[in-house]
Amino acid sequence: MLETDTQVVSEKLLDTHPQKAFFIAEDSHGIALGFIHLEPGKDYYNHGLHGHIANLIVSPDAEGHGVGQLLLEKAEEWARNQGFRWLTLSVFAQNRRARELYQRLGYGEDIIKCIKVLN
Repeated sequence: MLETDTQVVSEKLLDTHPQKAFFIAEDSHGIALGFIHLEPGKDYYNHGLHGHIANLIVSPDAEGHGVGQLLLEKAEEWARNQGFRWLTLSVFAQNRRARELYQRLGYGEDIIKCIKVLN
């Protein structure tokens, strides 16, 4: 994780909002392989509440072994238990591996964010 990611996740862990959740995937020896951070989101247009995947991080050694899929399945279970009708996430456009996983699991792209660097 980047330093900024570590800081943000550390702050989120201190937030005890009852609808937020963290799930950690571990191997049989208790070594963390990845985690997912879930929270309620609010749609910009219709203001409906939904589940949002704030962070999904898989350790480099665990990539390609189903850890991300397992955590996403846990996220869906959490969202259903919260009564949410949909689940959202954000992903960097260049993260093809993650985008392919999301697509295989039924996630569709919704909003494309365009950025222009100004000098």
